[in-house]
Amino acid sequence: MTNSQSSIDKYYRLVNIAKLHGNLTDEYNYQLRSQQNVLICVNDLLDNTTYLLSGCDDSLTNAIAHSLGANQTIIKMAKDYLKARGIQ
Repeated sequence: MTNSQSSIDKYYRLVNIAKLHGNLTDEYNYQLRSQQNVLICVNDLLDNTTYLLSGCDDSLTNAIAHSLGANQTIIKMAKDYLKARGIQ
């Protein structure tokens, strides 16, 4: 399993743990899903899965503006992804 796949799996586990403990608010779920999408899009970019990237461009632009929360690592990854795609 690659590092990005491991990170994606981590987010799935966080969502499921929060569900089990009743801690999954709609806002927290949306934030985790947005962060997970960053990892998926970065993985697609690294794998050169070009047919998926235009959807990622839009998704990550919106996520940076509205839903990534305070996770600076994820925000930097999203911005680096967009920079690599020529969106600045």
